[in-house]
Amino acid sequence: MRILEESVALRAADIELVKIHGFGFPRWHGGLMHYARARSLAEVQLC
Repeated sequence: MRILEESVALRAADIELVKIHGFGFPRWHGGLMHYARARSLAEVQLC
């Protein structure tokens, strides 16, 4: 969330690419931003 707020990334899709290809987040989960949108902000911040 802060990455977008601070304009480090322009779009959520930019974060998805880094997480999937750079850090190996499982793309079959839909990417990190999809995962975060599917849950509440409070739940994601606890992880």
